[in-house]
Amino acid sequence: MLRDTHIAAGVSAALFIVRPWGLLPAAAAALSAACGADISDIDTDRSWARKKADVMICVSTAAMAAFAMFTAVSGEFENLIDTSGVTVAIGKLTAWALAVIICVFGVKTGHRSFMHSITAGAILTACVYAAGSMQAASAFLTGFLSHLALDLLNHKNLQLFWPAKKGVCLHVCTSDGAANKVLGAVFLVTAVLLFDTCSGIGLCRFIENLARQG
Repeated sequence: MLRDTHIAAGVSAALFIVRPWGLLPAAAAALSAACGADISDIDTDRSWARKKADVMICVSTAAMAAFAMFTAVSGEFENLIDTSGVTVAIGKLTAWALAVIICVFGVKTGHRSFMHSITAGAILTACVYAAGSMQAASAFLTGFLSHLALDLLNHKNLQLFWPAKKGVCLHVCTSDGAANKVLGAVFLVTAVLLFDTCSGIGLCRFIENLARQG
């Protein structure tokens, strides 16, 4: 499947499974899920993730460093990132640096190999958990697994159990055909509805009330 479908599916699945409540937790979970859903494709030259990999790594690392240190010093946002004290923050930055190293390694591997494996998912999820929180890790893992599940439907093998070389696929559809468009639309609507519910914005309820009044 293509990037937009993967992200919509990952965000939908994470919001449904993790169930964050409140605007900030819902946004953080959606962002973690989106990263998990898209990160596998840094191993292909044609992907948006690969083209933007350097920028994503630099920006995310700088943002994580700033956020972790701010949280450690101020004590704010502890519901989003499990940290207290500068020492713990440094440990979290180390975990984030390890995640960056794993991604750099993934860039060098072939498409649908290491970065499309349960091995990579487990390692990266552990890094996200150590660097962030259980909620962030759960959302990331859900997004990552949703990517693997959708790619299994294609006609190209995944090295799902890397380093084992044997590939797996279900030969159901192509990555850029009608199935991608239908699933992309369905997951996008689902993601919007779930985010509206989890965040407490209530936009859907507001629109419904307007419709009734009209």
